[in-house]
Amino acid sequence: MSLRRPDGRALRGRPLALAASLLLLAVIGCDSPVQSGSAERSDRGPFVDMGVTPDSGITLTNDSGPADANFDPYDCDADNTCPPSQECADGACVEPPEVPGLDWPRDGVIRLAAAGFDIAPEEIETWHDAAGPNCPDNRPGRFDGRVDRSPREGVCLDTYDDANGNERFDAVWLAGDGMDRPAAAIDNDNPPAGRVVLITRDDQVRLLVVLDLHAVDAARVDGLAKDLTQRLGLPRDSVIVQATGNRSAPDAVGLSGPSIERVDTALDRLLDGDTGLLGSLPMRPGVDMRWWDALVARCEAASRRAGARLVPVRVQAATDTLPVGAVIDTTPDANRNEMVNDEEDLQAWRAQPQVLVTQSYLPRQVDPTLRTLRFDDANGDAVAVFVSWAVAPATVKSPIISADFPGRLRAEIEARLPGAVAVWLPGAADDTTLAGAGAFIPSVNADGEPIDADAMPVDFGDAAPAQDPTRALGRYLAALALDGMDAGDGEALQFDVTSRYAWLPLMNPRFGLAARLGLMPRLGDWLTGRAPTDAWASGAQAPACGGLGCLRYRLDRIVLGPVTLLTTPAALDVGFNIGQEATSIDFADERNLRDLDGDSVLDAVDLEIEVLTRSDLHEAPVTIAGPANPQRFDAIDGLGSADVWVLGRANGGVGSLRSRESYQNVFEGQLDGLRRAIAAPPVADFDLCSVAFPCFGRIALGELVDLTWSAQPTVLADLPGAHEIELGVDLPVGWPLADWNVENWHLENADGEVLLFGGPLRLGPARRAFISEHDLVQAGIGPGDVLALGAPGAIEVRLPVEGVVPVVLRDHPNAGDAWSAVSPAAGDHVYTVACELLVDGPCPTPRGELMQGLPMAPER
Repeated sequence: MSLRRPDGRALRGRPLALAASLLLLAVIGCDSPVQSGSAERSDRGPFVDMGVTPDSGITLTNDSGPADANFDPYDCDADNTCPPSQECADGACVEPPEVPGLDWPRDGVIRLAAAGFDIAPEEIETWHDAAGPNCPDNRPGRFDGRVDRSPREGVCLDTYDDANGNERFDAVWLAGDGMDRPAAAIDNDNPPAGRVVLITRDDQVRLLVVLDLHAVDAARVDGLAKDLTQRLGLPRDSVIVQATGNRSAPDAVGLSGPSIERVDTALDRLLDGDTGLLGSLPMRPGVDMRWWDALVARCEAASRRAGARLVPVRVQAATDTLPVGAVIDTTPDANRNEMVNDEEDLQAWRAQPQVLVTQSYLPRQVDPTLRTLRFDDANGDAVAVFVSWAVAPATVKSPIISADFPGRLRAEIEARLPGAVAVWLPGAADDTTLAGAGAFIPSVNADGEPIDADAMPVDFGDAAPAQDPTRALGRYLAALALDGMDAGDGEALQFDVTSRYAWLPLMNPRFGLAARLGLMPRLGDWLTGRAPTDAWASGAQAPACGGLGCLRYRLDRIVLGPVTLLTTPAALDVGFNIGQEATSIDFADERNLRDLDGDSVLDAVDLEIEVLTRSDLHEAPVTIAGPANPQRFDAIDGLGSADVWVLGRANGGVGSLRSRESYQNVFEGQLDGLRRAIAAPPVADFDLCSVAFPCFGRIALGELVDLTWSAQPTVLADLPGAHEIELGVDLPVGWPLADWNVENWHLENADGEVLLFGGPLRLGPARRAFISEHDLVQAGIGPGDVLALGAPGAIEVRLPVEGVVPVVLRDHPNAGDAWSAVSPAAGDHVYTVACELLVDGPCPTPRGELMQGLPMAPER
């Protein structure tokens, strides 16, 4: 079936471009062409900054044969691709109609107004989840069917309602939690929305746009800001775009579409499932451009409404402390094996009951402060209310399009203060800080008071759990925010804005691949030079930026009287916001992570952790900033306070930004499978654009892999050392299963040749053996070898070796959220720039090194 918005409006079907290469499909045994495409076209060639030159031998093609790198099948695809004085209409740049820009009195008076708008899609195609006891391999909440086949499939394959009869699943893909999450419905009572806040004084203006989205990438934010400034006649760089971190809203980045298993393409059969980094990308972008274009138009209309409502206001501020608990930096010895913080302990730690917020990153730290600003006009009537808390919304569990609890909070405030516009501003916190997500949310009454099972008001700790956590949390926070704020109180609004740039290296290779393959085409335009921009710099301009260059993010300090707003990009680690005590966390069963460079000096006391990373025949040196075990966290002087709101997820940052010392690389080895696959010529020559991804032109898989490696060798290579053996059998009955030290042992091959001996050896846990003083990779230990050791009574016991356990940083307990971050180790850069902006001078506690050769001065 097809679901529409309550007003009955329907969204026209999205066109999907047909791209096929019959000759190549015949070579690899596929008997039908594959349909793929996107409403955002891209005829990009490979990245010029990844080692590709005009004479590199890579050719772009179209239907007429070879074309040069500047081939453009149409004039434009969005307003921001046209000259500043023109807009895009039906694929051509034209002079816009005479629509007046925003205007306001230039009389020295500060004015403010706000407006809201719906950003939910007008229509979606629904689907049916076959997950259940009879289909154990079907993932609950994920689409496990095929998006490009008729929905008549097997009983354990998910199906969809093909509303437009095109035999394709035209899904709305939800962002923030990987791929294959199509929306099944729209919560018409709480749809995702946007808010605009316009503040003016003479020629100084800021338009704050807040969207109920998980994230918006830098290139798309740049396009939105340019669209709005051109259409509204505002000064350049006057638009601030902020996402709330909502995981129940459409994808606005491009990385949340259908995975390779969901699309009928020859690529998965060709690679036989070993897709590595390529398999982490969707086959089609998750962004529906018709939905996005409608969002831009609605945002413009809301901005014009706000412009018509501008009034002088007074402002008052308040804070409340939430019962979220204290910092927890260790776990109990849950399994009583005298190994603190081993795997079972960590599982027990994460399973501990949490209140309001779940935090899976150690040390567990959550911002306990709810912040509120109320703006009243001369009559004492509320014009706008800002509410901020440093969390990401995650109370909605089902795959529906929803505003999550910020939508409920806004509705509560606007019902209590008719005429006011409520605005949710997410504070700076990492992507592992989730409001809801299984945490305890209390039941509340209509006034937002916690109640017990008999609906009687009680203390927070005595409340019954909420049946509807989304509504309950929104109502609870709204009541706290409005408590004690009386009409007409406060002081005259102030307005002063200062801005600075932060240049962050594009460290995540997934974003580079996505841009090249048409999944993030606007970013691809930047990286190829097809659309020149001052918001991206190549590694040639600044070598510290690396092979994918640096993205520029703007930080704004907005003084509003009692409160200063400080905007920062992406999900900035909450420690940079509220401060952090120095701590060190030891992971007992992560023994391989104690000496990463294998120099027999434990990393905890090693002043130079220098590793020679390897990938097939390539090697590259890399310096590890700090030990992985124990993991260290330096003390941080937080930037936030009662009168400084540090806001995250602003101006296009994606993913958690943490300190360089705490970052764990999750990308090592992610090209190994592809490099092995392209050894066969048909695989290396596979054209990803014609039969797989929605890019245009020609990109061969072999060329893509080589160029990706050349851009980021130290990120994609493996750490070479290892100190653990995986045994082929269980330890003998009666022997200790963990921490049994052995002195008399040796390793030999199948011919009886001794390969290694001497030094302490520890058996267990399970089938593991740990040898701290030897690098097992360098010694050539592998399957078929034998571990011989002396048992009680001098009887030699021979244990077969299954293999060596490699050092894999992506298995580190704190590594997971780096996978989605544009620049996961760049939190120090953001902190230092934000600190300089806040104090209007040199930061007294700088962290890390800023990118050299790039502008850092205030913009204007």
